[in-house]
Amino acid sequence: MIPVAPSGLTLIVEGMKRALGRTPSSGEQARALDQWFPEIKNDIWFDDGGSHALLETDTLLLLTEGTHIYTLPTDFDAPKSFNVLDGDIRDTAQAGTSTTITLVSTDSSEEDGRVGKEIVTISGTGLSQKRQITGFNSTTKVATVDSAWSTNPNSTTEYLIVTEYHPLNIVDAETFNRVTGRTERERPEFGMIWNNKLYVELVPDKTYPMWYQYWVNIMQTDTADTDTVHQDILRTWRSLFTQGFHVKTLQNEDDDRYIPELTVYRDMISRITQRSQMMGRVEPHEF
Repeated sequence: MIPVAPSGLTLIVEGMKRALGRTPSSGEQARALDQWFPEIKNDIWFDDGGSHALLETDTLLLLTEGTHIYTLPTDFDAPKSFNVLDGDIRDTAQAGTSTTITLVSTDSSEEDGRVGKEIVTISGTGLSQKRQITGFNSTTKVATVDSAWSTNPNSTTEYLIVTEYHPLNIVDAETFNRVTGRTERERPEFGMIWNNKLYVELVPDKTYPMWYQYWVNIMQTDTADTDTVHQDILRTWRSLFTQGFHVKTLQNEDDDRYIPELTVYRDMISRITQRSQMMGRVEPHEF
């Protein structure tokens, strides 16, 4: 069983109590939450722990016709992989339920031609959702998907059945700015990240779903204990955060134990950094 993630305040009390020999006051806890929590996360991020697997996430973005600039998530730190999805089947659904979508009545595929394929809703009700087809009735045209839709599709929903995955090559600004055909309309091939925006080239000639993986900026994780990444961090790095609050308290109290406990704290961060270097920023291999 996966242990339940502790709250930030739980770890604050644990770490401060070790240093103070008593339960910290509400004012002391508030200061630790507002000031020391960000400091500990910055210590991890600054030491390149920000590429740890715990901070990996993914999302879907619709590249829309005629638009070449897109705002990235506020927690975006660095790219891992970007893939533009495409296929020949773009149609409008007849209906949908929480775990199904009824494809167009003229769909001529047999079950084997649909099962295993990914389907993306690209416009209408419930747009911007990606699921995998796990079952298909070629008579009723009802496709069953692997997990429930966030918003059920209906007769206004346009979908794409994915058969092609094209890497979007992320390049630096100098390389991107050398592109001369930036206004030509076609499936995007290159991208540049600048000031938390993604610039693509070519300009999309129609809607293309783009599924991408990235590393979350640990400084942007929600300290309200409702963010999934934040919960995973607290669960997995519980000892590190507890030690961090212990060290910050000792420093604040001008306690002689500060230096040796700081050494322990830095060693714990170093171990996270080493693991990040082994499993973190690995560029996708081009086969």
